[in-house]
Amino acid sequence: MTAIIGFHIKRLASKWPAPVLLVLAPVLLPEVALAEGDWRASVGLHTEHTDNANKSEDNPLSERQDEVELNLGGNYANRWVSFEAGYEASERRFNEGSQENRSLLRGDSELTLGQPTDPVDLVVTHSRRTVLNAPDDVDLLRNNDERTILSALPSARWQPTGADLLMARGQFSDVDYRFRPERNSERQGASLIWQRDVSEVDSLTLTGQETEVSFDAAPQADYEYRAASLSYRVNLRRLQYRVQVGYNKSRPAVGEGLSSPSYLVDVNLGDAASRWGFSASQFITDNSSGSGNQGDLGDFSPGDSSSGELDQLERTRAELRWMNQTLCARCNLTLTTYWQSDDYRLEAQDQDELGFRLSGRYAVSQQSSLDLSWQRRDRQFEAGAERSDFVQNRLRARYEYHFVQDMTVSLFLARNERQSDDNRREYAENTGGLGLSYKF
Repeated sequence: MTAIIGFHIKRLASKWPAPVLLVLAPVLLPEVALAEGDWRASVGLHTEHTDNANKSEDNPLSERQDEVELNLGGNYANRWVSFEAGYEASERRFNEGSQENRSLLRGDSELTLGQPTDPVDLVVTHSRRTVLNAPDDVDLLRNNDERTILSALPSARWQPTGADLLMARGQFSDVDYRFRPERNSERQGASLIWQRDVSEVDSLTLTGQETEVSFDAAPQADYEYRAASLSYRVNLRRLQYRVQVGYNKSRPAVGEGLSSPSYLVDVNLGDAASRWGFSASQFITDNSSGSGNQGDLGDFSPGDSSSGELDQLERTRAELRWMNQTLCARCNLTLTTYWQSDDYRLEAQDQDELGFRLSGRYAVSQQSSLDLSWQRRDRQFEAGAERSDFVQNRLRARYEYHFVQDMTVSLFLARNERQSDDNRREYAENTGGLGLSYKF
């Protein structure tokens, strides 16, 4: 077992590009970079059997699929520097050759030089996510690309009074795709920010922003983005919320742009035992950056895709979350539902997506737990889009047993079903397997 895991880790290390290794260096060398911080690492080996590896109604294939996974993360802070990272590297193999073997790297990191009270600081962020090649594709590994976003955000600030803060912030970002470099883009811009502390618990912020977006492979898709907004934030013991209203517009190099009101609402209510969360937003973006790799790994939320011509779009989304640990002494329950709508400037890709997820965990004993989840996604496209509407349901059960020496064994079963306007993309699949992981 140890030899197999070591072999896969060496293969992963040989495939990571140099920029990613640089970002991961503080995590990979915890004894140097995180000596005064906190770090974590785990390695796992998972094997599962599926009765429909191609996720196809006409061509079911039984197959064993194996995956080795390495998780690295940590944080470090002193007077001058703070760093936080969490990455998941994996390699997947397919016993019957239904897909090509492939390595993946996903995660986030953030490096900050300076403090929020300093006159200047620099924030460098890195994120990597998988994105579907097309919004109606079946979610197979071969139908996914990988998007990396690397950003540098230098800031200068001046505090004329104890309640007022003036800030100028630059933005330099690169968006890179692993398999479709023609979708890569660069962003350069600046923001002017005025923040006013109304009291100890609330504040007002006025922001003006201008960004130039360029595409090396498609200069005709370049555009300028401008936005202005006013936000109000409140931070109480059991209630935190932020309300932002403004206006944003795009001015493309060719053709007419988009312009519309923008808004952001973010509300959290409750405590650690029972908590509600609600968020809603409307903004202009493009189908290279999308929502900017937001959200934690494993989040149940709508994703982006890398299909179609490069174009701007107006995205409207809302999400409601509920978490409860008071229903019984050994269980917790989580509910998430979302809605997202994309309205493109030129492309016939307008779409709406509705999702619902219910999950629960029951502590069978101090060492073992049982997780159950059910999720549903419903995606609809405009009449002129050459896409297929679909509804997808997934039911999953997972049992974990934790040994005293940080070793975990897991067993899982899942049922996946998809109904689609395109019969070639309908399927039913049953999977089951086991995993072994070790936390350092």
